[in-house]
Amino acid sequence: VRTLCYASPNLLAYFPRVRERGRDDNIARPVGGAIAGLLCKQDRLHGSWLSLDEHGMGLHRRYRPEHELNNNDRVLLARAGMNGLVGRPVGTTRLSGSVTMCRGSEAYAKYSNLPVRRFCLQIINTIAKATRWAVFEPVDSTLAMRLRNQVLPYLHSLHDLGAFANDKFIVQCDADISNRSDKQEHGITILLMFHPVACAEPISLTLHQTAAGFRVGSTAFGLTIRQSVG
Repeated sequence: VRTLCYASPNLLAYFPRVRERGRDDNIARPVGGAIAGLLCKQDRLHGSWLSLDEHGMGLHRRYRPEHELNNNDRVLLARAGMNGLVGRPVGTTRLSGSVTMCRGSEAYAKYSNLPVRRFCLQIINTIAKATRWAVFEPVDSTLAMRLRNQVLPYLHSLHDLGAFANDKFIVQCDADISNRSDKQEHGITILLMFHPVACAEPISLTLHQTAAGFRVGSTAFGLTIRQSVG
């Protein structure tokens, strides 16, 4: 892994491969597709903000890890950005570690946590789709407030599901750039700050929605979380 220099918060890696019980060929097989299926199952039943190492989130019992991992192995793998496939006494195999391949970047250190990264992507993608209408709206004094009134209830609904450590959010919307004559820059900016339950501290994001597309960046300055007023 280090030789290939893989490093991205959007990569999920695992070790080892698995063997299938009862198969004569005894070939070690990758199970990336099965892990992707578990992620979909988790989103549907529990939420992207939780770890995959939960009851009912294991691979099919016919699979067993090619190698047994002890605690030291799992720690070393996690430091390298890799998850471990670990056999359980009941015969199932679970993904342990909950890490991404995000390494060597202070700016994205929080995204080395798999649930945090997946949850942030869920929020970003949902807001990106839901606020697309705003870039085509005529500019008036209510546009920013309408955006905030759309985003804030969404965050509160996630909090009701247990996704956040608290219900203190920052949602700031700026529609002033809509006055630009450049059609490519016509759009809005949404500043978010929230504290995922799986993260040690709050995360801040700046979302830019324009007619040309959508982009996201980390907020480069400190913010103080206060109780949001619905």
